[in-house]
Amino acid sequence: MKLKNFLKHPASTLTSSLLLSALAIVSSNYVQNKICALPEYKIQNNFENNTLPPWLNQQNISQLNPPKISLFQENLIFQLTYQYQQIPWIRKILSIQKSYPNHVQIKLKLRRPLCWSYVQKDKFFWDKDAFPIHQRYVHPKLQLPQIIGIPSPTTPSKKNLSAIQQACYLLHKLNQHNLVQKLHITKIDLSNIHGKINPKESEIVLLTKHNIAIEWGRSQLSTKPNPVPTSEKIQALQKILKLYPNLHHIQRIRLQFGQDNLALVLAYNKSNKPSLSR
Repeated sequence: MKLKNFLKHPASTLTSSLLLSALAIVSSNYVQNKICALPEYKIQNNFENNTLPPWLNQQNISQLNPPKISLFQENLIFQLTYQYQQIPWIRKILSIQKSYPNHVQIKLKLRRPLCWSYVQKDKFFWDKDAFPIHQRYVHPKLQLPQIIGIPSPTTPSKKNLSAIQQACYLLHKLNQHNLVQKLHITKIDLSNIHGKINPKESEIVLLTKHNIAIEWGRSQLSTKPNPVPTSEKIQALQKILKLYPNLHHIQRIRLQFGQDNLALVLAYNKSNKPSLSR
């Protein structure tokens, strides 16, 4: 077959197209590999300490740094997304954008631990969603309320998740009004959660650093009837703090029945003067 006729043949046209496509792919890969090898396109991002929350253990900052690869690396955004999805203290990846020639703009939403409890011999911190964060990710000097009164599971499983969720929800609401700090809350006792000890007593009890008990009642997340809203209990606590700064002279606060039935137990010494109950 003459060359002229060969080129007109349908099969030869298909073969030529495939050959040209293959050459284009090889050429494109060659060019991309050459560009990726250029040092001026290697990612230079490094997170700094002052851009991260104080609760984070600084030893974990390196987890945020993207790999020193080219900005033209294939599937770069997917690779970085996967990297950040593996970090338990990252709540959400807001955006990842390339910034030529050698930077990546990364916006992350981090979790914020609210309290902690033991899981076997390890400490786990919990955020508002009751998501567990191992102590190795948290600054060793971080002081947060401890959850007590529930059995320590072998792993942070769903066994006690309902109780922990209620504690985290409550602490999140209190933090919105800075009440955890103002009240100096150090522990949250869940031993009577779901009324398993005494259904007539408070299911959640907050304990301050001076061992003042704040009987909260039920959480808003409880499946049982809970007529007193969280906002009303918070307002009651704010009024108490105005009357008794730092809760001086108070031994116990009962909030479970609302402001109309608010009960304060005051402590007095032998000279009939109010004294702080410890």
